[in-house]
Amino acid sequence: MEDCFLPSAGYQVNALAKWHRIHGHEVVIITTDSMKPWENEGFVSGYDLAQEDSLYERENGVKIIRYKSLGRICSRELFPQKLFKNEHFACADLIIVHGNDTLTGIRFSLLVGKYTNRLVFDNHMIDEASMNRFKGIFRFVYKRFIAKKLIRKGVPVVAVSEETKAFVMKQYNLPDSLVPVIPLGTDGTIFKNDPAQRRAMRERLNIGEDETVFVYTGKISKSKKIHLLGEAFTESFSKPTTLLLIGSGAGEYFNSVSEIFRLSENRIIKIGTKPYNELSNYYNAADVAIWPGACSLSFYDAQMSELPVILEDIPINKERLRYNNGFLYNSNSALNLRRVIEGVIKMNKAMIREYGKNGRTITEKSYNYDGIASQFENIVR
Repeated sequence: MEDCFLPSAGYQVNALAKWHRIHGHEVVIITTDSMKPWENEGFVSGYDLAQEDSLYERENGVKIIRYKSLGRICSRELFPQKLFKNEHFACADLIIVHGNDTLTGIRFSLLVGKYTNRLVFDNHMIDEASMNRFKGIFRFVYKRFIAKKLIRKGVPVVAVSEETKAFVMKQYNLPDSLVPVIPLGTDGTIFKNDPAQRRAMRERLNIGEDETVFVYTGKISKSKKIHLLGEAFTESFSKPTTLLLIGSGAGEYFNSVSEIFRLSENRIIKIGTKPYNELSNYYNAADVAIWPGACSLSFYDAQMSELPVILEDIPINKERLRYNNGFLYNSNSALNLRRVIEGVIKMNKAMIREYGKNGRTITEKSYNYDGIASQFENIVR
């Protein structure tokens, strides 16, 4: 169950559904027809949803069922009531609902007696990202009326990290036993280090081997703090440096950021949004990946591609980069971000690759969706 689903993206649901099918299960994704999360920020435009749905279904053997969204409440889709009478729920062995604290999650919570032992929620939230001004009231109501029911019926809420687990236990009073940690991850069949692909992409983009190449993938939006990246790249670095900017945006913020990059003294190669399956080409062309703000799931894709990563210095990123697999910069400081980038540029290329190999080792071991999908399956065994 997912409010919105983009077939060509690399979100958790895209990969889990694929791997559950590979493991021999029948898989159905139930979602709405809304594209608001991506269209509102200019990430996609002119997207042929029917065609992309059909392609995803053919490639992965997964069925997609879409309901017409009745609107959005607090940035969440409103499913029609008939959804909850869907025949697929009656015969399902496992129902995974994205977000225990979303509108859809709460509506499913009211049905836990009907779907007990087959219903699993997940949660991706951390304190730093929880910005809703009514959150105090919401949490009070959730603890009092929803959490008690989940506890009584033993319904698990999967956390995607230890920090998310701490958030769920603190804010919703759920016990440790009902908050297993199953991480986000990447698809090792798509992302890998490929020297031949690196040579081909660098030649195509006219990038020499003496250049240090950084790559960013994702939305060009305020939450991603792309303005900090633009400011860090304004003046030339000590050695030839290129930034691959893979993604799209719209509106005033996007326009202002585009102007910052236009004035950069470094080489900026701007490329629009690319399908998930094509991103490996660009990771292989790069030396380092960088996300100055809200870190995308692409973090794991880059790590599987043997790229060290630059992230902002917040608890979840300290957890992610504790294996000598990347670098932290002082959050919200363009000056410090520039210093970190300059430090990486001055590093020996062999040392940069060592950081990338460390990332690949831990990602392959613990964050590959093959194993992650199995962990969800084990919940109901």
